[in-house]
Amino acid sequence: MWCYSNHGNDDGEAILTWSWSHTDWEACTVHPATVDLKGRAYELLRQKASSFLVDDMYRNPGPLQFEGPGAEVKPFSLCVW
Repeated sequence: MWCYSNHGNDDGEAILTWSWSHTDWEACTVHPATVDLKGRAYELLRQKASSFLVDDMYRNPGPLQFEGPGAEVKPFSLCVW
């Protein structure tokens, strides 16, 4: 599993490493975040939920791009109108 870590790096910059150890697996988990169910972002998500299911709202229907012209484009589902 590829993980970002700070092992042996004195300047505080994260480096990409490969590891099978249990502790590194735990460090790579996605931690849950709280969502304000009365907030603007959640309300907009609820309003647009049906269009996310039906409409073709893809900017790039292929795999994630880390380089090139589409690398910095946010998915529509993450944009707050």
